Amino acid sequence: MLYCFLQLWALKAGDNTLRIAILNKDSNKNCNVKVTIADASHLCKEGQKAELSRLLPGPQGMSSKSGLSWQGQHYDDSSSYGQGKLVGDKATATVTATKDGDGCGYLVGMPKSSGALLIINA
Repeated sequence: MLYCFLQLWALKAGDNTLRIAILNKDSNKNCNVKVTIADASHLCKEGQKAELSRLLPGPQGMSSKSGLSWQGQHYDDSSSYGQGKLVGDKATATVTATKDGDGCGYLVGMPKSSGALLIINA
């Protein structure tokens, strides 16, 4: 079995919105992670939708200082550091909850050296 080096953080907002940050620190492997939501039927029911935003690396993976994209957008190649304009169409995806023997959760594919934010509304 192959494993990836993943880190996850969760933050629950006052309105019961749950935000889960996922980081695949493995620079060699894509992987899948099932984010299981235990004992929280208001956050995870079979077929419930969640929003997924992606942070994708530049050409040097985790060491990239340019070429990164967030929600499909990136900064243009302006020659003056910090003066680039945000370009590209904003894009998010939808992830649907599934239920199995491990409980209810959201399956998220994680490209190598990438990050994602899963937003689950109650």
